[in-house]
Amino acid sequence: AKQYAKLTDIMSSAVTEYYNEVKAGSFPTDKQSFSMDESILAELK
Repeated sequence: AKQYAKLTDIMSSAVTEYYNEVKAGSFPTDKQSFSMDESILAELK
């Protein structure tokens, strides 16, 4: 099959960076998160 790009290295790097940021607690921040009123959350449970 024709290969247009080698994405293995790019994807591996991105997943590693994501993992490290989550583990360090630097992702997600409030900017990348959603909040919900606790009473609404309780109704959903």
